[in-house]
Amino acid sequence: MPQVAISAIMAGTTISTVGGSLAFGFVWQKAVLGAVLSIASSTLFKPKKPGSRASNEISQRTTVIKDSVAPHRIIYGRCVVGGTLVFGHVTGQEPNKYLHLVIAVSGRRVNAIRELYLNDDKIPLSDEDSAGNVVSGKYAGHARIKRHLGHRDQSADTDLIAAAPDLWTSNHRLRGRAYFTLRLKRNPDIFPSGVPRIKVAMEGSLLYDPRDATQDPLNQDSWKYSTNAALANLDFLRFKNGFDCRDQQIDMPSFASDAAVCEEAVSLAEGSQPRYTCNGSFTLDAAPLDILDDLVSAYAGNCVYQMGKWVSHAGAAEAATFAIDPDDFRGPLSFRNKPGQSERYNAVRGTYVDPNDFWQATDFPAVTNDAYEVEDGNKRRYKDIELPFCIDEIEAQRNAKIDLEDHRQGISATLPLKLGPGFPLRVWQVGKVTFPILGWDEKQFRIRKWEMIRDDNGAIGVDCEIKEYAASIYDWNHGLATTRDPAPNTTLLDPASIGAVSGLALASGDEHLLLQSDGTVLPRIHLAWNTPTIGAVARYEIEYKKNQDSEWISAITARSEARNAWLSNVVSGEAYDVRIRAINSFGVKGQWTQSAEHVVIGKNAPPPDVREFLVYRMADGTRHYEWSMRELPADVRSGGGFAIRYFQGGTDDWSQMTPCISAY
Repeated sequence: MPQVAISAIMAGTTISTVGGSLAFGFVWQKAVLGAVLSIASSTLFKPKKPGSRASNEISQRTTVIKDSVAPHRIIYGRCVVGGTLVFGHVTGQEPNKYLHLVIAVSGRRVNAIRELYLNDDKIPLSDEDSAGNVVSGKYAGHARIKRHLGHRDQSADTDLIAAAPDLWTSNHRLRGRAYFTLRLKRNPDIFPSGVPRIKVAMEGSLLYDPRDATQDPLNQDSWKYSTNAALANLDFLRFKNGFDCRDQQIDMPSFASDAAVCEEAVSLAEGSQPRYTCNGSFTLDAAPLDILDDLVSAYAGNCVYQMGKWVSHAGAAEAATFAIDPDDFRGPLSFRNKPGQSERYNAVRGTYVDPNDFWQATDFPAVTNDAYEVEDGNKRRYKDIELPFCIDEIEAQRNAKIDLEDHRQGISATLPLKLGPGFPLRVWQVGKVTFPILGWDEKQFRIRKWEMIRDDNGAIGVDCEIKEYAASIYDWNHGLATTRDPAPNTTLLDPASIGAVSGLALASGDEHLLLQSDGTVLPRIHLAWNTPTIGAVARYEIEYKKNQDSEWISAITARSEARNAWLSNVVSGEAYDVRIRAINSFGVKGQWTQSAEHVVIGKNAPPPDVREFLVYRMADGTRHYEWSMRELPADVRSGGGFAIRYFQGGTDDWSQMTPCISAY
């Protein structure tokens, strides 16, 4: 190598590896030959810090923001996001008043905008018709979503143009931006708090895969959707608003190889899962190195810029590719057997994004090791990490185990190498080091830092910081995973949700008659029901009508603990429709549950028989009748009476007798 090139390196930068940020004046697009940038240095995953950028980003993903200068969001893999409100408009009059919203979700084309969430209620795609109208479920008739994926030639939303022609025109195309329009119908029962919390499930950006010969690296239309972590890292390096690297600045074979590593199947107790995935999002106001740092965490490895190219290193066992012995040293080495007390840990815990917990940061089960704990004086020491692009608790535990096992390979050293053997080495390379004084016989180490230096005597050499390496740190057994939280999070009731009443049953007849104080007997309809399974009931609202009528009549309000009620203002023999719904303490009303065409049955049971009946023949030839009963029923006293019949001859068949007189 010409001396002039070496001098240029020495004068331009201090060659070193950096974890997460640049420590020197360094422009990666125009880096001089030999400069090194490593995303992971002494540890695979950065320690979690209170109020960290990643934590804040995750909490803001699912929020709709209104900001005229909001940064664009980029999405990889599966994610749920809120987006940026770019337009709002109200049309119509009560009871058909509509709110129209336009919400941008990504600054580039995406594969799909999937399920809509309103107030954390997921609306299945099956609840929508072909036009995006919600036609079943809680929000039926009250929501419509139109999806635009960010194609370069996409047209403006025609429904929005029709609704607001003076405000939204055919020129409002939002080309290259993924967005959706949402129309909500005003209904305080459905949206008691006004505009609901809005989110959508996403399938993010299309990714270029160098292994696929059918894909054109310059034609995004030929790329495919993927959750592959290596391909996501590659995309961000090539992305115009990422590192904007030319393909000549990227070691494509390393990314192709790591893409295959990410797709390897890891056996679970039931089935398998890909080794590494990338599912999440970020906004473009973050520093590119911070974003790349988070993306690299998705595959438990490193992304290194050295000798003018980015090289990928997914978390997988690597074969040794160099050998060093004392003849290669230009001076004494320095080493330590293990990290200091303040740096050491024997357990790893942290957060991932849980789809089952509203896509928020959630603790995964901690990864511990009893043997390491004993080595550390029977005291458990945790390291806290964040995995902002991981959405699976087992994958999170696998990554945490790699971090722990890598940390416990604690021997580290700085090798002062001569230029000849040291210059070809690369950060993250695995090799064998022999040093008899320390008992190292082809012991495996990984290079964590590479630095070209000039000694006091003017000699040029390379200092390499190395760390003990074991291929077994990547081993995984499904029995190591914890898949159930032994103390689940408390589930609070959603104040905006109340379920429908079930099991509504109607009855009428003798056992449901109403005996009033004056002895009048009225028919009634008896209602029985089951309490809703969703929400806390404050009261029940009941309405009824004759089957042929169109207007419902408000009947009664039943208390929360009630499971039955009666309707008394009904007529025997008429058919009635009855409906009931639950209302919570916030005034949110559930859906109506209805039972139709119940025919009211009045009193069926006859009164008791007359106990004694006497007939007297009077002198004038008339008859005088007397009778008695043990107790005169109230319904006989009020509105009833007695009937007397006769028959010439002998019979006790009431139907053959002739009515004589009725007494009331």
